[in-house]
Amino acid sequence: MIAWIQRGTTLQIRYRTSSFCLLCYLLFLEPTLWVGFGDEPSALPSEVADLVVSNGKVMDWHGTRSTAVAIRSNRILWVGDDRDLERWIGPNTLAINAHGSSITPGFNDAHVHFVSGALSMQQIQLLNAPDLLTIQETVQEYLKSHPNVSTVIGRGWLYGAFEEGLPHRKILDEWVPDRPALLRCYDGHTLWVNSVALRLAGIDRTTKNPERGIIVKDPDTGEPTGVLKESAQRLVDHLYPKPTLEDKREAIRKGIALAHRLGITSIQEAGTDKEDLAAFESLRREGELQLRTHMALSGKPGMKDLDFEQLHEERQSFRGLNTKSVKLFVDGVIESHTAVLLSPYANRPTAGLPLYTESDLQRTIQRLDTEEWQIMVHAIGEGGVRMVLDAFELAIQSNSTRKTPRRHRLEHIESIAEEDIPRFAQLGLIASMQPLHAEPNSNTFQVWAVNLGAERAKRAWVWKRFLDTGAQVAFGTDWPVVGLDPRPGLHVAMTRQTLSGEPPEGFVPSQRLNLQSAMRAYTEGSAYAEMEEKEKGTIKAGLLADLVVWDRDLEAVPTNEVHQAAVSMTIFDGKIVYRSSH
Repeated sequence: MIAWIQRGTTLQIRYRTSSFCLLCYLLFLEPTLWVGFGDEPSALPSEVADLVVSNGKVMDWHGTRSTAVAIRSNRILWVGDDRDLERWIGPNTLAINAHGSSITPGFNDAHVHFVSGALSMQQIQLLNAPDLLTIQETVQEYLKSHPNVSTVIGRGWLYGAFEEGLPHRKILDEWVPDRPALLRCYDGHTLWVNSVALRLAGIDRTTKNPERGIIVKDPDTGEPTGVLKESAQRLVDHLYPKPTLEDKREAIRKGIALAHRLGITSIQEAGTDKEDLAAFESLRREGELQLRTHMALSGKPGMKDLDFEQLHEERQSFRGLNTKSVKLFVDGVIESHTAVLLSPYANRPTAGLPLYTESDLQRTIQRLDTEEWQIMVHAIGEGGVRMVLDAFELAIQSNSTRKTPRRHRLEHIESIAEEDIPRFAQLGLIASMQPLHAEPNSNTFQVWAVNLGAERAKRAWVWKRFLDTGAQVAFGTDWPVVGLDPRPGLHVAMTRQTLSGEPPEGFVPSQRLNLQSAMRAYTEGSAYAEMEEKEKGTIKAGLLADLVVWDRDLEAVPTNEVHQAAVSMTIFDGKIVYRSSH
């Protein structure tokens, strides 16, 4: 059988018979076909595209320059130049003109708390509140528009908004005197509550600190100040309204719509539970989960056999969500003096609050590694980072029977000892970092750097050092710690400045990345972190068709203006899921 399709004036031939039969047919039955027959049979496309994007600038991490992409079903069929695109276009092909703008892979957020972020969209948003006055105005505006809410919930305040680096319940009591108020800080490691919440939770001057947590108390009176650090936050968990399965499903839907507007096509959940997984899974089965997912289950200190068995059961139950990692926490954060350092803080006689003993961390990581898990560990201070590096090294040395490749990773890595930087490449570990955390705002300079001290602050968020020493770097946001939008993080990665250009010289400017390196960490680097680099992260024939078409050529604008670019179109799984109205 032979089928031919007319494309303009060129007759293209498809065949399903042997080469010999085709040759006989051409020689004896259709000799006129030889006239003007220019393409070799091997060069002819076997199928036309469903969608093509032309007249663009395809960003490629490996030196290839192209202007067009053809997509068939959910895969990239071809990447090349506009002059060769016509052969892939059929009568039903949808053609998109990029008008000279960049075409990039879809963003892959390597560290996100998607359900928390999606639910927080309905709460008080304080991420853009740089000072106490703005926090007050934001809270009061929320109360006016939500007069009947029984519990006031919000998140996002910065430590730098307060003179002492921490708020006090008396401030919140003035705004919300009659019901519980629970405002989580931007990093999620500290909670600010009012007196009503303390009373309902039974927290007073006699309440002892829970294990791995701190109830901050006034040094003179012993009364709680309304600040709860780390695990102490759980003392008020029962005051939060519990979202239903449908609440979570609807929140995820809204989160997906936001992700598409921002060009995000993949997410990696950094620690979740069975209830959240059930919400994702129900949407997946109904065809509504229009994001690629990688799920990390949450581990904890002191895990017993039953805990490891439960992890295994959940991995099996939610395999369709790509559930193959476990997330651990080894320390807290520098702003609240709970990240683990190698020597005391510059302004406190403490080196932090380790959440594991060295032996328990080593035991946990060794067992997870033996059971073929990918392991993610929150490690912010240089002492916590070293604990994790040592534990990973021991596990790698002691387990020679592992069948799957290791893609173990450290999350955040805000501070690190100089001698530990090359160990990432040596051990094959991934530096999973969130560049917007390094934004040099008041929080960074007035609290983070002051707590850490000038010498250690020189090694702040050293993503370029990791790349220069051969390590893999993956970028994400940590939403809702910061917003889900990747662009401000790209700006910080490239400039080490705020969006307004401060400081002019940059914060640790030696760690600036170029556009290609920053984008690559957010796409191919993130795909590598989840062992999906052969499926996505670059624009190459055969890979999944997850693409972003921008409103401009990203490589043609000044570095400090890249964050102003907007997503014109997001293509997920070969289909347009977002298209700008502008």
